[in-house]
Amino acid sequence: AKEMGQHDFCDALVWLNDTGMRQRTEFLKFTIDNVDFKRNTVHFYRPKTDVWTTVFLTPRAKEIALRLKDRANLREDKRVFAHFTGRNMRTLFDKFRKLCKLPDFTPYVTRHTFMTKLGKNKVVPATIAKLGGVTIETAQKYYVHSNTEMEEEAMENLNGTNDMRGHNSKNRIE
Repeated sequence: AKEMGQHDFCDALVWLNDTGMRQRTEFLKFTIDNVDFKRNTVHFYRPKTDVWTTVFLTPRAKEIALRLKDRANLREDKRVFAHFTGRNMRTLFDKFRKLCKLPDFTPYVTRHTFMTKLGKNKVVPATIAKLGGVTIETAQKYYVHSNTEMEEEAMENLNGTNDMRGHNSKNRIE
């Protein structure tokens, strides 16, 4: 996409994947004032679940925020990605979906990717839910999916431990 003159879309795609923001209600509305460069976080409102969420920035998301900071500060509303609308985001997603010959690829797929990547990296469900601004049940039901590779790795890890205590509250196994 960068080669095709769509650098801003690349930034948007990375930001969405690295923060788990919902495209229309969070990504298109957060401002540069929501970014705390000292703490390396973005703090934003999630209207769907009526919660505020703080997400730590990945190095590439921080680089994007730093690069777009001056442009956002020039705007009265200080929105970081103000040059996008819901419609042109969808148009760009469709354009690159077709170019890459992908099946249905919508802006919402980035949110699923964000939370699924956390799950694959063994982040506990409570943390995934907090970062996603949802309940643990919602995170597990809709976003965190198991696959054969993850199940096989879990069993290999289980096989590599000699700790037999488990529920044995008296820890008497010798």
